[in-house]
Amino acid sequence: MTPTTLPARLISWLGTTALVLGLWEIASPITLGHDFSGVQTLPAAFTGGTVLVVVSLIPAMTPLQARWTAPLLTAAGWWIVAGPWLTSRPSPVSLVNDVAVGGLATLLGLALSTLARPRAVA
Repeated sequence: MTPTTLPARLISWLGTTALVLGLWEIASPITLGHDFSGVQTLPAAFTGGTVLVVVSLIPAMTPLQARWTAPLLTAAGWWIVAGPWLTSRPSPVSLVNDVAVGGLATLLGLALSTLARPRAVA
């Protein structure tokens, strides 16, 4: 399989999308105007976003080596979804944002695992 095949392009696109989601997750507490009196939301968003950014660089840049990143993207998505309930009582905006970003990251990880698994050649 050459890097220009359709699965490799899709894997690269999924990695780039996960990268954008990670950057948004890092910037979202400030962008959405969270109340930082309960400072626990900032580390949770920063940790989840940083994991998404770092893990998504592999499929975005080298799509043929992306098979091991799919479970990490899926786990990071679940971490982001669970983050508001683990840290404190979330604001409605934070809750919707984290569920949307985490859900999309989970779906990207599952799609990446489907595309990046080795194929049997008959």
